[in-house]
Amino acid sequence: MAPKAGGKPTTPGKGAPAKGKKDDKKEEAADQPAPTVTATAAAAPKNKEEVLAQVNLDGLPHCPNDQILELLREKYETLVAVFIHYCKQSECKTLEQATRLRLAGFKKLVKGANLELKVYDMEQMSRLFMVKGGAKGLGSSADETLSLGVEQFFTLLVHLAFCRDNPRFAQGKDVGFAGDTSVKPPQVPVLQSVQNMLNEFLPRMHKGNQKEFQMVLKGDTEAQSVISSFSEKIGAWIQKLAEKAEKSNSDVFVQFVAFLEEKGCLGTRSIDMTEASGLTVTHKSALADLQARHAFLDTQNPEDLAVGKPSYELSCIMEALARCGDKKYASIMEMSFAARVRAMLENVLGLKSEMEEIGRASCRERV
Repeated sequence: MAPKAGGKPTTPGKGAPAKGKKDDKKEEAADQPAPTVTATAAAAPKNKEEVLAQVNLDGLPHCPNDQILELLREKYETLVAVFIHYCKQSECKTLEQATRLRLAGFKKLVKGANLELKVYDMEQMSRLFMVKGGAKGLGSSADETLSLGVEQFFTLLVHLAFCRDNPRFAQGKDVGFAGDTSVKPPQVPVLQSVQNMLNEFLPRMHKGNQKEFQMVLKGDTEAQSVISSFSEKIGAWIQKLAEKAEKSNSDVFVQFVAFLEEKGCLGTRSIDMTEASGLTVTHKSALADLQARHAFLDTQNPEDLAVGKPSYELSCIMEALARCGDKKYASIMEMSFAARVRAMLENVLGLKSEMEEIGRASCRERV
């Protein structure tokens, strides 16, 4: 069983002369551990084994720790993919934000997997989320500032599985902690509760669409040819992003989005074109900053990203730009998938503007 993260709080006024029984009692109370569990004091996990080692199963009655951890190990890849997908419900302005689950993302997970019960509803589940995120007491269910790392997410899921299957037991105590001796034993054992969660509800949770896009990109020979022809120039561009990241003490992810904004690649552009029929048609290109962030994050391996190990290799950045181009020019029917990819690469390198790309596609269609 993994130890609780976080140690005893420092006793206030330690070393000061005694001032009476009242002060002694205060000092004794200060020596008691805080009534919530946080993982903020533990070093962030750097790999799968460290994530599993930091899963906190304290407070679960008669919990077979080794068996629970083995279940999590078997479903690790899927669980991490789910975690990263719902982390993206925040703004994701930094890699840290993109790898922390906030309450809004958790609520979407609960809704999407249909986890809510009348006897154990969203408010109670949100309260459990807050406790696992380090909230003090039970009045913080609406605190949007707290967030969970991947190891805390695993902890939350196990406790949620148990509380959902044993709502009366859970309500007879502080959520997430051992019940009073007067509380009746749980009806569903911890192991069975976790199995129920992983077998019935995990398949309902969203995991992103990484593989679908990658298959389309890999299978389009024209798009692959475009990527190959731009590889050298984009490689040099990535190097410049890395240098900027080092100088500004940021990372390539932040610089990637910042460059797109600075270059004018984000936002909406439109152009009116008169067709052969005489009708005027408005063509638009549109790419929001959040879409650009998601395009980058969707190229990453969830297992590596969850423990702070993003990849900035050429293949990942190329895929990110291809995703951006596919989104940006999606409404222009005259542009093929490969043409959308080429347009984005040319935008980034300053070879052609959005208006030129749209005009070229429209003229080609009329010809």
